[in-house]
Amino acid sequence: MDKGTPAIAFSFLILLAGCASVPTIINSPDILQELEAVREKTLLDENGQSPIVRTDLDALAGMVAADQSASHYVEGMYWMVGNNEKDHLPHTLEFLESYLKNGEKTHCAPHELWHTSLYVEHQDWEKVEHSIEDASESYALWVADGREKQKEFPQFYLHFDEQAKEAAYAIEQLKQENYSDGLMQRIDALGDTAIC
Repeated sequence: MDKGTPAIAFSFLILLAGCASVPTIINSPDILQELEAVREKTLLDENGQSPIVRTDLDALAGMVAADQSASHYVEGMYWMVGNNEKDHLPHTLEFLESYLKNGEKTHCAPHELWHTSLYVEHQDWEKVEHSIEDASESYALWVADGREKQKEFPQFYLHFDEQAKEAAYAIEQLKQENYSDGLMQRIDALGDTAIC
C-alpha cells in the first residue's frame, strides 16, 4: 500500500464528516412550519390589508441564511413588505415553498420581469439591474420547461409561444434601459397571465 493512501483516506473521511454535519434546509419541518406562519400573515384581514411586517420575516430569514437561493427569495419578500407591494408575496412564497420542498429553483422569467416593473416603479435601480439579470438567466430554462409542460398539458399553454416572445422582447428592451410606462404595462400583463 502506498504511504499516501492512508492520508488520502483520512482526508476523505474528514471531508465526508464535514459535509454530513451541514444541516440542509430542504424538507426541514421547522422551516416549512415557519414558512406557513409567514404565509398566514400575508392573508388579508377584515379591512382587505395584509398585516405582515418586515420583522415577521426575520425568523425565516435566519433559518435559510446559509442557502443563497432561499435567501434570495426572502430578500425579495423583505423588499415587497418594506415597499408595500404585498400583493406579490403569494407567488414568491409559492416559489420559495417549492424550493424548500424539492431543492429546485423555479425558473420563471415573467415573475422576474414582474418584479422588475415594481423596482422601476420604486426607482430601485440596483434591484432593477439584478432582476434583469435574473430574468435573462431564467429565460431559457423557463422556455424549455414550458415547452415540456406544453406537450403534456396543451390546454394550459395555449399562449405560451406568445408569452415567451413577449418575455424575450421585454428582457431586450430592459437591457437597453427602456423603462417606459408602455413596457411596464406589457410586463405587468405578462406577469398576470404567464404560467410558470
